Amino acid sequence: MKILEFIKDFTKNLNKNEYLYICTLNRETKEFKQYYNDKNNLNSKKIYNFLYFKNNNEKTDVYLSLNPFIKLNNTIFRQKKYQKRIDYIFLDFDHDGLKRKNRAIEEMGKPTYLIQTSKDKFQLLYKFKYNTQNISINDIESIQKIIQEYFNSDNVFDSTRIFRLPYFKNNKNGFITKLLESNNTTYELKYFLDFLDKKNIKRDISKNPPKVEDKREERKKERREKEEIKNFSISNKKLEEYKRIYNIIKNKKNTDDLSTVDFTFIKRYKEELNCDIELICEVLQFVRPDNFEKHLHEYEYYISRKLEDIEYYWNTKNNLLVFPLLFQFYSIHIL
Repeated sequence: MKILEFIKDFTKNLNKNEYLYICTLNRETKEFKQYYNDKNNLNSKKIYNFLYFKNNNEKTDVYLSLNPFIKLNNTIFRQKKYQKRIDYIFLDFDHDGLKRKNRAIEEMGKPTYLIQTSKDKFQLLYKFKYNTQNISINDIESIQKIIQEYFNSDNVFDSTRIFRLPYFKNNKNGFITKLLESNNTTYELKYFLDFLDKKNIKRDISKNPPKVEDKREERKKERREKEEIKNFSISNKKLEEYKRIYNIIKNKKNTDDLSTVDFTFIKRYKEELNCDIELICEVLQFVRPDNFEKHLHEYEYYISRKLEDIEYYWNTKNNLLVFPLLFQFYSIHIL
């Protein structure tokens, strides 16, 4: 699989306790899903078999987060506070892409990865040479924004953003996303600062990125916020309450088989969690002692089976209640 070669290279500097998000967007239902994965999971062939099926049969687009995330207090979300560093300067050309892509490469050098997402649309990823953990994310975002404005790239410069994975179909138009270039070229942060100075572009990395006044950017931000999965609204207090109840159920059942505990927990809270598979997964990741570490393709299957089991449980229970009444009804009429 070519995608595995790309992922192996892309994740080679991903540390043990760092994660990247694989995200999917169904073009028909507009359903957006995201799952965090460690280096081992990301390099699993099973994940991409699952994603290729979704991509080809369910009009689902596939994305990957640019930068890594970490867990805080045993939780993780695709938000800036769960990040320690930025790995890439990113340019995204959606209009007049070929011309602007060539200009960027001519003036700022060749990117580490060059991805073509449609006929005239390109993504350029410039990888940092050293770990940027000791540099403020806001400072790097400021530099990112200035460079994007200079090249008239899309004004999406937050560190949590995602990009299209190569070798998957763009279901907007059927175009197979291509990896046009992949190399070992890396850049120091100073390289980009010198580039801005050379172009006489004012910069001040001591300030946060200024707010974008363009109404289109505001609408993009609103869409991104809507796309964030629902569990972001669950407070830490509520998560701790779920964890307390989960442990009570576990102790009451006196078992090490967490699947039986999951069944009871989901049965109790499925309505409160809107039967949302992703939401239930995120809660289980927090409350379970083993953090519910599973591969991407196992998440949906596991929870969906539990929901099916619960549905079967209620149907069976209702049938057992109805059967004596029916028996009594027919007995009366027969007699």
